[in-house]
Amino acid sequence: MSNKPSARILTKCNDKLQTALITLSANEELTIIATLRVTGPEPTMPDPKDYPTRVEYRKACIELRKEFIKRETEATITALGKLSLNVSQPEVSRVIVISGAKKHILKALRLDGIEHASLNEQLTLLSSDK
Repeated sequence: MSNKPSARILTKCNDKLQTALITLSANEELTIIATLRVTGPEPTMPDPKDYPTRVEYRKACIELRKEFIKRETEATITALGKLSLNVSQPEVSRVIVISGAKKHILKALRLDGIEHASLNEQLTLLSSDK
């Protein structure tokens, strides 16, 4: 396997990650934010009238979402776990954080279960106070 990104991999990446994958050496560490692919239909949320409180309804919706994300992303998370990477576990979102050597990140990006990836970078908060 090459330590250079293929065109297929680059189409999954934002500009900054593309540059990092092209310029960094194989063993340099990267942290990326990845969106996992889901193929199944989103779960149908229950009727709020079926729950005595909004808290119980919210808990039921969160559990449904967690089950859906786990089912849809389990194979990709398992595959990522075999690549010598640090991977956050998704719960209610299909967005995860992956850290490791560029050569392992490239292997991760070859997985069909990775839909999109961005280089992790510091965010600047903008204040609306003027």
